[in-house]
Amino acid sequence: MTAGMWGRRSIAALFALALVASACGGDDGGSSSGANDTSATTSDGGSDTSTGGGSGNTINDDHGKVNFKITGDATAEGELPFVYVEVLGMSGLSVYDEAQNGWAAWFGKGGDAKQLVQMHTGTGIFSYTDGDVLVNGVKDQGCTFNYSQNDKDGFKGSVDCKGAQVLKGTGTGKADIKATFEGHK
Repeated sequence: MTAGMWGRRSIAALFALALVASACGGDDGGSSSGANDTSATTSDGGSDTSTGGGSGNTINDDHGKVNFKITGDATAEGELPFVYVEVLGMSGLSVYDEAQNGWAAWFGKGGDAKQLVQMHTGTGIFSYTDGDVLVNGVKDQGCTFNYSQNDKDGFKGSVDCKGAQVLKGTGTGKADIKATFEGHK
């Protein structure tokens, strides 16, 4: 896959996450206790917080999360909730792919939050973007994935990448990724 394709997919993914967050979020007239608060540290050292709210909004850490640290030609560190959205009893954005024996999983907050992690547990792909940079790690190309669970009910494990591909406006580079993750219905 070419660098241009990864960039276009990254932008499409961010757009899709914003649409899902907008469709699922909103004020349901109730109050929030803050129990679904999550936060991530942005690459500039700031903090980004958001709260899952509204009925049907599952963009919180009730269904899992990813903790990650990226170092090298791109740097980022944070924790993002697993995005599992059910629509009419069927999963929407994150789904189990029986043909690939793994999950196409999304982690992010929606709204104006910029950080997004997408991964596929069956084929071994871990991608991070913040809108300015894309970091892509692939199994057997410097990345090792370890799972304690990877089935239709959920997934749990870790990834360790050396020399993952970095794409940004100023060119390309390499980065290391360390992450732990879990997600379930």
